[in-house]
Amino acid sequence: MDKSLISKRYAKALCETSVKLGKLDEVSRGMLFFTEKFLADQKIMNFLLSSSVSPSAKKVFIEDNRENLSTLLSNCFNIMIDNGRFSLFEKFCFEWHIYEKRHRKIVPVEITTSSELSEKNNSQIMNFIRKLFPDCEYEIKNETDPSILGGFILKIDNVIYDYSVSGSLNRMKNHIMNSSV
Repeated sequence: MDKSLISKRYAKALCETSVKLGKLDEVSRGMLFFTEKFLADQKIMNFLLSSSVSPSAKKVFIEDNRENLSTLLSNCFNIMIDNGRFSLFEKFCFEWHIYEKRHRKIVPVEITTSSELSEKNNSQIMNFIRKLFPDCEYEIKNETDPSILGGFILKIDNVIYDYSVSGSLNRMKNHIMNSSV
């Protein structure tokens, strides 16, 4: 089975269970603690990811940090260890944050323009986003890329809306190239 799919399943199950039990904030704090403290520490990650370290030693480490992780999160980690899936931890953390944001109705938005946005254009783009995802909060990341020539590209929750001049030119070129004359 695809490792990415497995990571998503673990993350989704943890998020849904934590929501159902009213423990989302608790699990979120544990994930934040674990990722900030341990994911950045190469020695700890080498220990947790090593195939030469016994599952029981890894579980002892998780148990020693249980007060910071929440019972649900430490149980999830133990299941991952039991199933030989802890090597998926980094991908699992990434997927967890996606599911958590979805549950909290926080939509990641990337706006790419050829130059700085004017207030008017920014307002128009935000109105477009609000129509697609009403009643949500938005995590906005603005980028400039002169190669798009004009217009903008939106990436919203992994869906791309390309309203750039370069994108229009490429679509026109592809249409012409694929049309039979």
